[in-house]
Amino acid sequence: MSIEVQASAELAPQEQIPAEREATLRTLLGADYDYARESGLIDMFAYYPETGEDGLVHLLAGDYEPGTTVPRGFHHAPSGAALWPSMIGPDGQQRPITRKLPEENKQPAFPMEPSLSKVAIGGLKKTAVHTDKNTGEVRVADSKNSMFPDEYDALAVMQAIRIAREHVINPDTAQKNPEKPFYYLEGKAPLIDGKSHMTIRMGIDRKTDKIVTAFPKTNGKPIMG
Repeated sequence: MSIEVQASAELAPQEQIPAEREATLRTLLGADYDYARESGLIDMFAYYPETGEDGLVHLLAGDYEPGTTVPRGFHHAPSGAALWPSMIGPDGQQRPITRKLPEENKQPAFPMEPSLSKVAIGGLKKTAVHTDKNTGEVRVADSKNSMFPDEYDALAVMQAIRIAREHVINPDTAQKNPEKPFYYLEGKAPLIDGKSHMTIRMGIDRKTDKIVTAFPKTNGKPIMG
């Protein structure tokens, strides 16, 4: 099911998109690619031609740390399935190599809402490093990824992020730690009931003012009443 999230205004005309990036984004967006480009939605997201790093691909479908096989990003399960290949599992069933791991998730998912999930990106589990504040002990554990609703298509996720960028609730953070190349903003975007909102956290490149990552904030509990 595709959820259309309307934004309040059109953005500036699009920038030139390299052919390789265009092919990737067409895979993610399908028939919505032309609208996303012409409306300026794609231009909201950072792209670094020297490395090929792409903020939009990173947050939707996941990628690896440059020069490594360390998984990162991936906050929209349908995009991961669209961009990465599939494999045949031990049970003989075909499944994407970038996906949620429902067999390892104990927290329920609520329809039309963001969720928390352990995930695999390119067949590798996404992990996080945790440091004990008291002992300083460092351990690595499976990451609980915050995911945009499965019912949204890639365009709806982009539109929700645009709305959140237009409705920021912590604008002062842009002025903190000016020596750092990135800063984080949080904004609100409506859910399907029209009265509830999800909070979206966005990483912003300080030089370009473009989004390098974005994900919904959720504690795994339902938002809509």
